[in-house]
Amino acid sequence: MSFVTKYNIQFRDTWNLNWQILIQEDAWGGVITNLTPTGNALKIEYNTDSDEFNDPVRPSKTVFNVWAQTDFQLIDLYSDEDFHFKVLIYAGGVLKWQGFIVTSEFSEPYDCTPYPVQITAVDGLNYLKNITYDDDGDYYNGRLLESQIILDILLKIQVTQFTEYINIYEEGMNVTVNDSPLDQVYIDVDLFRDMKCYDVLFELCTKYNAVVRQSEGEIIIYRPVELVSATVYGREFTGATTKSATSFTSTQYINRTANASDLWQFPGSELMVRPPAKKIIIAQNYGYKDSWIDNWEVKGTTYDEATGTWDNWTNAGAGLNSINDFIPAENDGFAITGHAAKAIYVYQQFGAYVKSTANVIGFSVDYLLYNFSSSEQADVEVYIKVKPDGSNHWLYGLSDGSGDWDTSTNYLTLIHTLQPGSSGWFSFALSINTGLPTDGPYTITLYGPNNVYVISSFKNIKIFSTSNSIVNKTTRSVWQRLRAGGVGLYWLGLTNKYFTEISQSIVVVKKEYIIENAINGIDLNYSYLLGDVADSEIDNVIEQFAGALSTGTKQYRVDTITLTGTSGSADILCGGISGEASWNTSLTQTAADFVTDYAAGWATIDITLTSSGPNIIFTGDILGAEFTGETTIEPDLSDLDGTVVHTTPAHDVDELEYTTDWNTRGGSESTTLLAVIGGEIGNQYSRPKQLNQMTIQEMDETDTVLNVIGHFEDDVNKISTVNRKFVFQSGEFDVVPRRWTADLLEIIE
Repeated sequence: MSFVTKYNIQFRDTWNLNWQILIQEDAWGGVITNLTPTGNALKIEYNTDSDEFNDPVRPSKTVFNVWAQTDFQLIDLYSDEDFHFKVLIYAGGVLKWQGFIVTSEFSEPYDCTPYPVQITAVDGLNYLKNITYDDDGDYYNGRLLESQIILDILLKIQVTQFTEYINIYEEGMNVTVNDSPLDQVYIDVDLFRDMKCYDVLFELCTKYNAVVRQSEGEIIIYRPVELVSATVYGREFTGATTKSATSFTSTQYINRTANASDLWQFPGSELMVRPPAKKIIIAQNYGYKDSWIDNWEVKGTTYDEATGTWDNWTNAGAGLNSINDFIPAENDGFAITGHAAKAIYVYQQFGAYVKSTANVIGFSVDYLLYNFSSSEQADVEVYIKVKPDGSNHWLYGLSDGSGDWDTSTNYLTLIHTLQPGSSGWFSFALSINTGLPTDGPYTITLYGPNNVYVISSFKNIKIFSTSNSIVNKTTRSVWQRLRAGGVGLYWLGLTNKYFTEISQSIVVVKKEYIIENAINGIDLNYSYLLGDVADSEIDNVIEQFAGALSTGTKQYRVDTITLTGTSGSADILCGGISGEASWNTSLTQTAADFVTDYAAGWATIDITLTSSGPNIIFTGDILGAEFTGETTIEPDLSDLDGTVVHTTPAHDVDELEYTTDWNTRGGSESTTLLAVIGGEIGNQYSRPKQLNQMTIQEMDETDTVLNVIGHFEDDVNKISTVNRKFVFQSGEFDVVPRRWTADLLEIIE
């Protein structure tokens, strides 16, 4: 979208600081109209759904008031769809907030002019409740970087970057202050199918005890428990693996004798006490998959009649339809016409992260045969092929009902004698006690029968891994998403399908963490869809559990620039520093000269610079470390140029490892992520703590100074001679008087 300013509003606050509100319209081509604010010009509201320190998604909105000089002067703001009008708010020329006009909250008098009009804008986070997590109607698929998922979600509200302050890492990750867990964790996005973006963002944040909100016009993700540090380290993301390091000093004082400050407490404040918790129960849904195969149920809703194809499956040969075309009472399943030479079939590659294993593997399928002739058909054979790609191993069935692997051509073969009409559904299952012979991927192929008068149909095609540990964690429960005031988000049971009937019963595999404080208090319950699966007793955690977090195998990153052209110079950027390549005789010599001139400089940021022919090669010296920023080449008014290729990524996404042990920065917890998170929750409820609703007056004449992602200290409010520390939960900023009503929650260190 291309936003152009349509309305301009300017006013000054009590300290004479100039404020400007710009209302921009997508593709506006007219002149700018100046609007006059009322005395109650602007308020900014920061909201949260509860008093929990880790309530994850915290939207904000602004309400501003202007004078309408003619009837219905501003009705155009509410005549278009959402996201059509953008709002930018500046103080002293610095962006303080941005969002979009809310069409559903328009209010103006039906009266004589001039009259005041109230305009409401939101930052977009609440919009995510109405936006499905998909790629313009197509499901995202596979395992994606957490940073990529966040960027995909934020782009739906036209936000292209974010900053995070999350300093908790798995032991296989890079852990310097320049490193983020978000571009080192891969998540199976199948877990999020049909969920709303808001709920996906909720799940991403809650497993870190993290919060997402807008601050100073930017989307920030941070962990409130980290704000008590003197310096908070973070990263600014502009791409899934493109980021730059940042940090800030978090301490801000309420003005007292000991610590002078531009934040003054005003009358009207109130103190409340939050009770401690005796027991915290964390329930983790492992996201157990019924099958490693996508669209394993072969639902009729996944069939495209126009193309004769199903989601996630590939057709081969003519004569493929839906079984519903032949048997109207059946909705799910392929219809594959018989062919003596096995020329008509469907297939799917699966198990990209499968590991060879001795674990028992389950296989099952439901199949139906339809004899459309008028006579009996004997010895009808149906074939199923399962084999690893690039390896000569074929799954076949043994007489005892188990499965094994043959090194020569073999099939699972099902034989029937059929009367005219439908056979009804058969169920076939076997246990592959020998496990899997090689790493993935694998391909499954489902054929039509060997008889041209018979159609085969398949559904509920399952390949999966199990163990005694998994069986012991399997429960059947009803569920519904609920919000409980003051105690955050609760679920009964766990699933990735939200807002369905309470009566629905599902089978889940889950683990419970129980944290107990030696104190009388309330019980708290939390549920998570993401975390570690460290105790399943199987090798194929990544394939079997959609909720399991994973990381790529570390590699040394390599970027290659291949020079082109015959003269001049070009500026080359990599890792945040740059140099100039100058033509000398040949591209090979030009590349060699560049290495001679600049190798020492790149060595200071742990990048080795070499050349080979016309190629300039940047190789990271730290295993798994990303480069800072993009690698680019820009000609200097000449034809010397080049192409950039990310030759080797910092993490091999074809070789993922599941996570097991995490530590906070400077900590040595060395346990699962949710155990660390549960410990933090337990600590925050280990004693009664304060929630202060404080009226705060800003006294700085040059800029706004209250930081909604900093922590607060008040010298008159101590525990054991030490200042209590508070974080900003929610509140309202009345801009003209520069006055806050802020809910400040105590954080226990």
